[in-house]
Amino acid sequence: VVSTQSTEAVVSTQSTEAVVSTQSTGLLEGEGEDVDIWNNAVKQLQPNNNTWFSAPWLFVECYMYRAIHQAFQDTTSLKYPSYDTFREEKCKGLEYPYPA
Repeated sequence: VVSTQSTEAVVSTQSTEAVVSTQSTGLLEGEGEDVDIWNNAVKQLQPNNNTWFSAPWLFVECYMYRAIHQAFQDTTSLKYPSYDTFREEKCKGLEYPYPA
């Protein structure tokens, strides 16, 4: 017996995968120095190779983090450099560096 909740989760997961696998990576907006570079790179992807699941994995990985950065830049309270998600880890790394 399959519960309604788990069935909904499976359908939701499948729907999300379908949307992500068919949606283009899109273009960045904003004023970053590299926005034009990223947008030109996206435009150079082949039409059948420009979705989150079909584009080269390293490109998608880097682009995803750039898009997250853009989301932070678009806010008023989380804008870099006033907010740095990894500040604590960076400071610890400087205080207690790993041996070479």
